[in-house]
Amino acid sequence: MDMPISWTAPTAATAKGASISSYEVIVKDSSNNVVFSTTTTSNSATVNDVQIGQQYTATIRTNYNYGGTAGHYSAYQTLTLTPNYEASAPNVDVQVYKNASGEVAVWDSELGWTNITAPVYRVEVNLAEPSGSHQPVSYYQLLVDKGDGNGFHAFSTTELRYFAAGSGNITPAQLTSKVTVPSSGAERTFYFYWDPYNLSHFPDTKGTENSTNSVVSLFSPKTVYPSPSSDSPENWTVRLVAVYGANNAKVLKTAYADDIQVNPDITSVDSTVANDVKDVIYYNLNGIRLPEPPASGVYVQVTLLNDGKVVTRKIVAK
Repeated sequence: MDMPISWTAPTAATAKGASISSYEVIVKDSSNNVVFSTTTTSNSATVNDVQIGQQYTATIRTNYNYGGTAGHYSAYQTLTLTPNYEASAPNVDVQVYKNASGEVAVWDSELGWTNITAPVYRVEVNLAEPSGSHQPVSYYQLLVDKGDGNGFHAFSTTELRYFAAGSGNITPAQLTSKVTVPSSGAERTFYFYWDPYNLSHFPDTKGTENSTNSVVSLFSPKTVYPSPSSDSPENWTVRLVAVYGANNAKVLKTAYADDIQVNPDITSVDSTVANDVKDVIYYNLNGIRLPEPPASGVYVQVTLLNDGKVVTRKIVAK
């Protein structure tokens, strides 16, 4: 960044009839390297490309004319300078809604797709730029700490399903864009559904490396896939980091804001989410996903609703 400096002219000589002819300015960094020098008739200058937070020393020599003779008298002064700017923190707000008796589908090696009772959450996240006047932000980063010992990291692809910016660097324009939560009509930066089995959006493979393989042979004796998660969005910490000056390492600064929902006032997901369909997936009786329902034979239709519930039907096509 550029660092403006200014100084006050000494008065001892001018009081005796001398006039200032020029200022000689030398600026050194903390390693005593000269980073700037100039001669000027103004009592200010601008030092280019300085390092944020580093200490600089400016020595100013004031040259005078006295009795018509230039340089007859001079005086020195020293300034200690530490360039900086305020890195304002952005804004993040998280609201968690919970249906303690929701239904999710799991793959049972004996029963196939079956519904079980589990808590279903809807997490709504609102992000905003720093309040008031602030330096331009280069980009933002969105992180979450799920309390699992892994610290802050990116949200999963499924959790960012309704966030166009994804898990990369977020531009200010992407940060201020909104999506509408279908059930409530609320405007949010993004939202997602979560349950302990991580089936808010069905995985294609159900634990296999190849989605064309049958899962039945993988689970013996009787098992249920996937294993439930032990964490909960109720205790996640969401962090939004504002990165300033990213195109110049000398002026790089960051500021962040956190929001955490520790045992929030729970509002039932059922009371705020309409049962509109999020996704429909088809499987044969061996658990292999089908690209479309077959024209004949028996298959399973799994319908995922926006409130996290799953409706499973066995259909005989003729």
